[in-house]
Amino acid sequence: MQIQDFIFSMNQQAEKFLTNADRVDPEKIGLESRCGMVWIGEDFIASKSNKSIRHYGGFEYCDQTCVTHVGDYVFYSNEDERVNEHIGRYQETA
Repeated sequence: MQIQDFIFSMNQQAEKFLTNADRVDPEKIGLESRCGMVWIGEDFIASKSNKSIRHYGGFEYCDQTCVTHVGDYVFYSNEDERVNEHIGRYQETA
């Protein structure tokens, strides 16, 4: 298997997993629009534009043990206080 095939496979798995999450505008969870679309799950926030959410959303300050990269996607666990706060904002409006 070549690396591109592996990355493609990981992206497919991430996309399949995210079908059970809500895709939302970042403003809905208190982030700037420049963060790009995000997915919200019960215990995570995911993004495909990691650079944007890190820079414009302040996620560069997230505890790195709460950050998981899967293919082109990045998952931020609610074990990080910042992430948990944004998930809470979403749950309040849902």
